[in-house]
Amino acid sequence: MITRRIRELIRGPAVLVKRINEIIAAVNTLNNMTGDGYIQINKTARGVGLHLSVDSLLPRIPRVGVIHKAYVKTEPGAVEMVECYLGNDETNSDTWANDTPYVVNEKVDKADWLSPYYIQTYKCYVAHTSTPGTAPGGGAFWRTVWKKYSITVDCSVVSGEALNSAIPRLVDGELIYVQKFSGTWECVGIPYQTIDDVFTIFKVISNATGDGVYNCKKQIIDATNWIKTDGTSKLYKKNDTLFEVYNTAEDGVAGHVLAVDDYLFAIQLVDDEDNIRWLGWSPKYSWWHI
Repeated sequence: MITRRIRELIRGPAVLVKRINEIIAAVNTLNNMTGDGYIQINKTARGVGLHLSVDSLLPRIPRVGVIHKAYVKTEPGAVEMVECYLGNDETNSDTWANDTPYVVNEKVDKADWLSPYYIQTYKCYVAHTSTPGTAPGGGAFWRTVWKKYSITVDCSVVSGEALNSAIPRLVDGELIYVQKFSGTWECVGIPYQTIDDVFTIFKVISNATGDGVYNCKKQIIDATNWIKTDGTSKLYKKNDTLFEVYNTAEDGVAGHVLAVDDYLFAIQLVDDEDNIRWLGWSPKYSWWHI
């Protein structure tokens, strides 16, 4: 089909001529289109048709899929492939139930026995009928019939950022978002920092290297115990990850003042070599006590 160019209007009211010529220019532009390797334009007596080359377009279309939650199993450091525990009710697995028969390779979801917000997926490797003792993650004998369902995640690029700028700050138990593409699990995002990523409560576990520096674990406020009046602690550990925390009240003091199970309120800062540090103060041995 021969493409003809529509001539512009040259006579008439100025405003009308201007508007009509804008439409003519748009039509002429469409008529002059020939397409490319992705979109072909077919012109016939009946009009203009578009043909999309799916094979060419697919690599340029953003990939989509179900986003899952995963929890870092081992400190990734500078390793691209990171072992993670997959834990999300979107994994097509049912919530674990008592007095229920389970078969080999069946998967279930179970809230962590310490934190109801940490959902973990488990895979059965010994057929059994469930009891409180085999409750995944909390029962006395759960390891005899269940294993945490782990996956290997490619963390070489996260949200467009290179590995060394996105991943090294993750620690064991950290949450990341993953998707499966062509049989490979990939990290597609890291949650925004919450308040306890920069300011939180720690409990002393042991003395660390350096005066006034302690190995500590993050603490969570227990909503259930908040109203109790029997002396039950209102705090429990977030996970088993250890952090080095410096008690600023001991600045310039040799040795260690705090004891195991003492608490520290701490804030995250960066030192003069860009290392992340936790600086804290203790309600038990604060500077107004020294």
